[in-house]
Amino acid sequence: MPGPPKVLRSPARPSVEGSWTSPEGATVSQLRHGVFTTVAADSRARLASGNYEIKDGMVEISGYSMVRQSPLAIRCLHVAPNQMNCTNSDGKQFVLRRAQGGV
Repeated sequence: MPGPPKVLRSPARPSVEGSWTSPEGATVSQLRHGVFTTVAADSRARLASGNYEIKDGMVEISGYSMVRQSPLAIRCLHVAPNQMNCTNSDGKQFVLRRAQGGV
């Protein structure tokens, strides 16, 4: 007698929560429970803060840049467990990499 049918499940999508760094290591961004913050890696001064959510496979970040003194909007595609390719509202593209020891 055959056993119960097997259910195929897609692999779990890696979480975006944790610490992410800019390629040159100048900034560290934290994504935790829907809250986004970016600090300078050397001084830990807050550079930006806001919220994020995942929509249609994209990480959508909205908040405020203390550096530019203006709202910010960023969309990121989580292309690998340790990399997100991002574009800000001005069209500038950049990469975030998971920080060493980041979750």
